[in-house]
Amino acid sequence: MSYTVYYIITSVLVCGIILGIALMNRVKTARIGNLISSLTALFAILLVLYKNQLIGDTGIMIALASGAAAGIIFTLKVKMVEMPQAVALLNGFGGFSSMLIAIIIITDKVKLTNIFSLLMAFIALAVGSITFSGSMVAAGKLQKLLPQKSVRFKGQIFATNFILVLTICLIVSICILAYTFGDRADEAVTAFAWACLSLTLILGVIFSIRIGGADMPITISLLNSLSGVAGGIAGIAIGDPLLCAAGGIVGASGIILTQTMCKSMNRSLLNILLGGGISATGCADCSEPINKEENPSEKSEKTPLKSAQDIIIGPGYGMALAHAQM
Repeated sequence: MSYTVYYIITSVLVCGIILGIALMNRVKTARIGNLISSLTALFAILLVLYKNQLIGDTGIMIALASGAAAGIIFTLKVKMVEMPQAVALLNGFGGFSSMLIAIIIITDKVKLTNIFSLLMAFIALAVGSITFSGSMVAAGKLQKLLPQKSVRFKGQIFATNFILVLTICLIVSICILAYTFGDRADEAVTAFAWACLSLTLILGVIFSIRIGGADMPITISLLNSLSGVAGGIAGIAIGDPLLCAAGGIVGASGIILTQTMCKSMNRSLLNILLGGGISATGCADCSEPINKEENPSEKSEKTPLKSAQDIIIGPGYGMALAHAQM
């Protein structure tokens, strides 16, 4: 397949992804939009396999079948109340995939002569590993495998900033070494890569444990954006326009959703990422619950409805939990 044909088909598939996202803005067309996006992703996978002449490869076919079967079983067993942590897991898998692509590029000695590709690979490695570890912590918190409260320790912000600066310095140093010594810097680049991977995995954990369970949906939305960013950067590293465009779409839509959620909660993204909660002032002892549990009778439940002049039903997550959406 020529590059011209590949670029044309890629453009059509990207338009399909955008169309699917646009249709998901309305309840009536959300299902068909989701279906279009899913089919577009399937065609994208087949296109990449055909372009690289991997359609008949037994190992690839087994991997595709296994992944599809696992995905179907996973989605059938996940309940609606478990959907946020399911999304967090999928975000983590996306970051993990970008991380694997980056590792393959970094360990390829030929790529050491291409400094730009090497730089993009290390950035994809960093963003992908942060997304992976952060998403795993988020899923664990929502599934109550980890404490849902905000976990803080002394010097946490300093540790976060220190790891971030150290990671940037490592990436810059790697590029300088590769540019100066070329193939002779192979072992040093590999060692720096493992160091960068370890630091960013720790950074993702520190990033997520600071955020409480109530703010996890926004964190998951941000991690969704980061998974797209990691995929887009990985696409730049390997020179694949399809992966680059798809990652860019996911990254942009994820950050827009994150900002919208923050605005609806009247909270800033920075406040949420720093683990800042909404605290009540003037509360001497907040250990006791404000609202005590009561046992309402059938009569007390019907009285407000009978006396109400106007009733507004706001569909949302609670309606979804009750399976009330059509």
